[in-house]
Amino acid sequence: MHKSQILLYFILAFILGVGTASVFVWPYFVSGVLIGAGLFLVALFWRRKWVFVVAGISLVFFICGVLRYNTVKLDQGILTQFTDKLVTGEGKKAIGLKVTIVGYIKDEPHVSGNKQVFTVAAKQLIVPNYVFETSENVQVSVRIYPEYRYGQAIKVLGTINTPNDDDSDSYKNYLSKDGIFTTMLYPEIEDTQLELSWWQRRRLNLFGKIFIVKNAFETSLSRSISEPSSSFVGGILLGTRSQIPKNIKDAFARTSLTHVLAISGYNVTIIANILVAFLLWFMRRQRAFWFAVGMIFVFTIMTGAQASVVRAALMGILVLLARHQGRFYNVKNAIALAAGIMIFANPLVLTYDVGFQLSFMATLGLVFLSPQLEEVFDKFSRFLANSDLGKKSRIFDFITRSMLTKSGQKSILKETLIMTISAQILVLPLLIYYFGNFSVISIPANLIILPTIPVTMLLGFIAGVAGLITPILGQIVGYFAWCLATIQLRLVLLFATPSWASVAIIFTAPMVVVSYLLLFTLVFREKIKEFKRVK
Repeated sequence: MHKSQILLYFILAFILGVGTASVFVWPYFVSGVLIGAGLFLVALFWRRKWVFVVAGISLVFFICGVLRYNTVKLDQGILTQFTDKLVTGEGKKAIGLKVTIVGYIKDEPHVSGNKQVFTVAAKQLIVPNYVFETSENVQVSVRIYPEYRYGQAIKVLGTINTPNDDDSDSYKNYLSKDGIFTTMLYPEIEDTQLELSWWQRRRLNLFGKIFIVKNAFETSLSRSISEPSSSFVGGILLGTRSQIPKNIKDAFARTSLTHVLAISGYNVTIIANILVAFLLWFMRRQRAFWFAVGMIFVFTIMTGAQASVVRAALMGILVLLARHQGRFYNVKNAIALAAGIMIFANPLVLTYDVGFQLSFMATLGLVFLSPQLEEVFDKFSRFLANSDLGKKSRIFDFITRSMLTKSGQKSILKETLIMTISAQILVLPLLIYYFGNFSVISIPANLIILPTIPVTMLLGFIAGVAGLITPILGQIVGYFAWCLATIQLRLVLLFATPSWASVAIIFTAPMVVVSYLLLFTLVFREKIKEFKRVK
């Protein structure tokens, strides 16, 4: 058994432990017994039967995943004890119990309608006669004025709430993925002084500067490009979707193009690979690869370098690296390690973060399924080129020439089609499960829209930068970005118009599990055969 395989088993065991703990409650006694059993296997079969040694250590990693998840969940328990759903010793709900939270604003305030929403990293919870130290997050909603800023130390007086029962599961999961299980609506706020660690001060200072650059760029972009194209370009560049009209969001959902508006590994990877395929016409592969990596880095900084963006960028770079080196299966440990580190840092993303789940599955599809699809497409294209139909029909001749890879170059049409299909196949069960519909028009919509997205991003980026220099120059460049974005939006609305564009489907959790078991068996069938031969 190779060392790289052993590392992969340990990482997967840890991830499985986190996932299992999110579904079942594990008593510490059971965890201790299983750890003891794992260590017993290691001691008993050391240097005698390495399969059992690996199994024993994997069991220990599994329980470590369970304990890591439980630890994070326990850390989120203080604020929830003082919510509006709290029942006192007299059997009465503690509605109206006002508490004071001391902390700092840990993200950019988000303006929505006539209010602003931000997350407070709570350091202290003060109730009558008691002061509790904590490290939880609470979402605060206040009026649009006065304005609050990232990193501001504040004291919040109000009632702690929990998400209502009528709130959608997607909204609860959206909050839970960032460790937010409580909210405060229109509390009293005042500035305060707060002692922070050296690391927290450096982090607030760094991200404060990044957000200043981002906000200046966003303002320049809105001046340079007219609406609704401005909101669309801002969405694909900065991940800001709040200003995009609802009918446009619905159209993107019906055509399975929502990933274009979201900052995910799927989005970053596809756009970066299309960019590389385009750049190969003008520069060498090595230079095109590093240029794309550099663009991902700039993209990450411009969007505020939030945790979700960093995860997306990391996934995107891993897939780029795999495609650049041509060793797709050698990158499996890197993907597993990246996922393991992300889940260790925040175990809640595995269960609650839909974006992380979709990004991870799309990355698996892009790395492991796309090479198999590429072989199929090459065989089909050669067969079609040599057939009578391909020789006599100009249309089929054009298609085959477009699909075949040229020396030193990549077919953008082929790259887009393969990446779209491979990613869509692996994320399909999750998409149907979470959104309850299947987009019939997904493949042609992605094939037509996706290749033009990098051009829109480039024009939008240049327009935003030019607008920082002089507004007139930004508007000149922004006109071209507006033209292309307007065409893209009208195409998306056109694709979403037919009633049959999206079909409602009920998909349960067991069906998702069965679907992925079948898909993984298909994708990794060669590895399964190889494992059986070795065994």
